[in-house]
Amino acid sequence: MAGLAAARALSQAGLTVDLLEARDRIGGRIYTQHDGVPIELGAEFIHGKPDATFEIVRSGGIKIIDMRGNPWTSLNGKLERISSWGDSADAI
Repeated sequence: MAGLAAARALSQAGLTVDLLEARDRIGGRIYTQHDGVPIELGAEFIHGKPDATFEIVRSGGIKIIDMRGNPWTSLNGKLERISSWGDSADAI
């Protein structure tokens, strides 16, 4: 998203911009696999509500889902609820 935001700002300033992708797929850290249900293997969250990010999201027609509830993790093959993560994030 940072690269897209920079390219957008440069383009809006009247400069010609070429975007290059270093991987064999587009998307940077965003990497969603669809195998029955979407599973995020890359960036999972938009932190905060930065205008530059949401301008790109809106203009690209990207779907955002407001996630609420309890986070879970897989630890040693067992699904466990993460109870302290939210508390730590709230404290930050």
